[in-house]
Amino acid sequence: MTEPDICGSNAYRKCAASVRPARRLTTLKANSKTPEDTKIAIIPFNTVVNIATTYKDMPWLSYDSTVTASNWAGCVADRDQPYDVKDTTPTGAATTQYPAAACGTLAQAIPLTNDWTVLQNMVDTMTPVGTTNVTIGTMWAWSALTQNEPLTQAKPVGPDVEKVIILLTDGLNTQNRFTTVPSQIDARTAQVCANIKAANIRMYVVRVIEGNATLLSGCASTPNMYYDVQVASQLTDVFASIAASLSGSRLSK
Repeated sequence: MTEPDICGSNAYRKCAASVRPARRLTTLKANSKTPEDTKIAIIPFNTVVNIATTYKDMPWLSYDSTVTASNWAGCVADRDQPYDVKDTTPTGAATTQYPAAACGTLAQAIPLTNDWTVLQNMVDTMTPVGTTNVTIGTMWAWSALTQNEPLTQAKPVGPDVEKVIILLTDGLNTQNRFTTVPSQIDARTAQVCANIKAANIRMYVVRVIEGNATLLSGCASTPNMYYDVQVASQLTDVFASIAASLSGSRLSK
């Protein structure tokens, strides 16, 4: 039986108001035989990701004249290309560092944990805001699954550890650090998805009403791991299906 290191790092910009997100976490929790069986990271995103101000003095963070250590609210933008789509440990080189960015009201990411109360409470407070950069949300979901900085909570790869991303989005790519041209942002999303799958991380993708269906279906590890949701109430069944798939995978190993 495998022990999932993560049962979904939800690269998650906003949720449909008619379905409580915590119910979907409950579905994933039911897949755990013991508390250590499943750990989840939640990565809310719009054009940036909020990683928390506790990292403000880290050497891999870069500031500019607008966002400084004294006024930084915890958000980071895309790294320089090609590192924007790679889980490469940042070094002293400026190109590998994470640019500090303005936050707005974006919810703070939660690294891997099995504290279901914390997870459910945070998700229930999330609200729609901002434009969409699927690349950065997906990239930080990947970061949450490895031991590389900045997020280092994951277990190493092993026969009893399964690493999974559930990418949930309801919007088209509209803006990243470099451009507002959707096709260019889509190309970065496609590349990070390819890199994640090459790293043997399984990807489920859930498109909710809006989004580039061709791009998102291509991000899924297999065609049956892509879900196109047109009615928010379908999300409960989708997460039940994903949980059942994960449970079946564990029992087969």
